[in-house]
Amino acid sequence: MSSTNFSFDTIQSFDDHIELSIPNYVNLRESVLRVATHFIGENALVYDLGCSTGLLLAKVRLIAPESARLVGIDRSDNLLGKSGSQGVTLINDDLTRADFSLESCELVFCLFTLQFLPLAARKTLIEKVHSALKPGAALIIAEKQYVDNGYIQDLFTFSHYDMKLEHFTAEQILDKQLSLRRIMRPQSEEQNLALLKVFGCVTPIWQFLQFKAWLCIK
Repeated sequence: MSSTNFSFDTIQSFDDHIELSIPNYVNLRESVLRVATHFIGENALVYDLGCSTGLLLAKVRLIAPESARLVGIDRSDNLLGKSGSQGVTLINDDLTRADFSLESCELVFCLFTLQFLPLAARKTLIEKVHSALKPGAALIIAEKQYVDNGYIQDLFTFSHYDMKLEHFTAEQILDKQLSLRRIMRPQSEEQNLALLKVFGCVTPIWQFLQFKAWLCIK
């Protein structure tokens, strides 16, 4: 699988690619699904922002009440076109659009999405999510993040590369990094938590190396 000129608009077999690129991604997804069951009741509305193929929502569909509405939003037709899951609505939209809005809802997923948005747009999106969530409802968010300690940052980075070398060549890993530098801007944990401070409760639910997920309850 070549990583040259990585783009969400052209990549094939995206779900397989992500599972090989993010360490323990399957474990993260299972953890997220288990936590999500506490927030998805009858007639609940669930969003996945940056849903890619809609695979997460397809798995939610298997555990959610039939009356629950599941809506995925992504701006890449290449990814959205892969999903044919019954009972999941997929919408092509730009999360950074000025008049983008969400209906009142019980749960929002945002997994490795903020890091691809302009820095100035992230706070606005989180505020829109917070406004849309009902009291007691939740945002489940995951991000790749930088570590303030340079030694630990290098340790995490090269441990991640060691894992990726099990599935990709060194050239493919470097090619992808060269492409991602143009579109991905991870932040530190302190910066990510600053964005989430509007929530009454923010607690980590998963971490592996520099990848981390939080449960945020309104």
